[in-house]
Amino acid sequence: MVAAHENKRSLALEWFMVLVWVAVCAAASGVLYRRGTETVPLWVLIVLGVMSLFGVLLLWGLAHRTISMAKFGAIALDILAPAAIGGRFVAALKVPPAARAASVLGAELACLHVRWQRTNDRESSNRIEKELHRERREFRIEWAGDHGQVHLQFAIPPGLPHSDGDEQDEEDPAQGFHFWRLKIDANVPGVDLARTYPVQVAPAA
Repeated sequence: MVAAHENKRSLALEWFMVLVWVAVCAAASGVLYRRGTETVPLWVLIVLGVMSLFGVLLLWGLAHRTISMAKFGAIALDILAPAAIGGRFVAALKVPPAARAASVLGAELACLHVRWQRTNDRESSNRIEKELHRERREFRIEWAGDHGQVHLQFAIPPGLPHSDGDEQDEEDPAQGFHFWRLKIDANVPGVDLARTYPVQVAPAA
C-alpha cells in the first residue's frame, strides 16, 4: 500500500490562498497609506502589521516547500505492514538522487487530536491540534549508486487512539477526531528534504 503525499495540486491551492491573503493585506495597507495613519486607531495598525508579517512567513515557508518539491519530486511511502495500536508501523521509501549527500533520514511519528473552536462571532472556527504522542528516530539511508532506500519502523504504544476521522471532517467540531502523521527530513546542501504523510492506524487487535 502506498500512502498519499504532498502533490502539486495541493501546493497550487495553498499558493492561491496565501496570495489572496497577501493581496488583502497589501490593499488594506495601501488604503491606510493614502488616508494617513494619524487618523487610524493603533489597534488597527497592530492587527494589520501582524497579518502582514504572517503573510510573509507563509510565503517564505511555501516557497521553501515548492523548491523542495521541484528539487526532490514526489516521494511515495510504501506501507509494508498495516499499523495498529499496540503493534508496529513498518514502511519504506526511496530517496531521490538529489538527496545523495544525506546519509541519515530523520522520521517523526505523531498522534494528534483535532477539534474546532468557534470564534466569538460564531461565524467561523479555529482548528486546534493537541499532540498526544510523538516519537522521533533516525534511519540510515542505504545507497546503491544514486538510488537510496530507507526502511522505517516504529512501535505504536497501547492505550493511544486509532485513526478515527478524516482531516476535513468537521461534522462534530466539539468532539473532533484523532489522526496519525509521519514527517521525514534529511539535511542536504541548499533546500533540505522534507515530506509529510498521513498514516492510518487501526484499533488494537
